[in-house]
Amino acid sequence: MKQRYAVIVLFALIIASSFTSLDSYRMTSRMVNEDMDRALALAASIAERSMSRYCRA
Repeated sequence: MKQRYAVIVLFALIIASSFTSLDSYRMTSRMVNEDMDRALALAASIAERSMSRYCRA
């Protein structure tokens, strides 16, 4: 009987850690996407400013 409870607790811990790691992965992925969007916007604005310097009439 004790062994059955140990197995149940083990599986509960495995499932809980799986859900926690998936949530952490999703949050990290979202943060990376937001950071990449900001970096792309910054690079585009820098490129636009440098192009406007050379294309003045």
